[in-house]
Amino acid sequence: MEIGGFIKTSLIDYPGKVAAVVFTQGCNFRCPYCHNRLLWHRTQNTFIEQYIVEYLEQHRHFLDGVVVTGGEPTLQPDLLQFLETIKNLGYLVKLDTNGSYPSVVRRGVDEKLIDYIAMDVKSALVKKYYSEVSGVIMNDTHLTSLQLSIEFIVTSGVEYEFRTTMCRNFVKPDDIIMLCSTTLRECKRLCLQQCRPHTFHRCEPYTQKELSELRNAIPSSIELLIR
Repeated sequence: MEIGGFIKTSLIDYPGKVAAVVFTQGCNFRCPYCHNRLLWHRTQNTFIEQYIVEYLEQHRHFLDGVVVTGGEPTLQPDLLQFLETIKNLGYLVKLDTNGSYPSVVRRGVDEKLIDYIAMDVKSALVKKYYSEVSGVIMNDTHLTSLQLSIEFIVTSGVEYEFRTTMCRNFVKPDDIIMLCSTTLRECKRLCLQQCRPHTFHRCEPYTQKELSELRNAIPSSIELLIR
């Protein structure tokens, strides 16, 4: 595992749990508002995996779970092996992903290595929109992979949430309405998270009032969270 960061204790990254957070290196997206852009590229400055495992082993009495995020964790060839190690220590595992590798997500769930999935859905699954928000040129194959991940997660039986970062420059309220009436119409939970304006000079967040107003425009079957 190429690990670029490690938070020993977090109360906000795994809903309702006290968790450690592992940040993997490397990402196949280039979202312009990304606050973890230092993890886009793999470097030699990595955390030693064994150190993290030993820490987790020593703190099982205090921690409930481990969040594996990035970067994009599903790019790591030994991700599932790492998750198995964590599970064998008795932890709950939350995976943060952009959904571009549905086969990895599926294997993790099928092998009972993942207890919670948070998938970032950048915008409506339209090539023009998604290319702009993700920072890479999206084709039909890419969008199909995202769709497969969404469909699998919804029916997987594990806890999950979909997340959209609300940056005024790239994501419009109509995008969210379209997303909820099409791609996410069967989902149970969507989290709208504020962008961090200091990470990118063009990134302008919405007001809490503007985000709250979206509650009335999406299906009532979808639980809307605002963070």
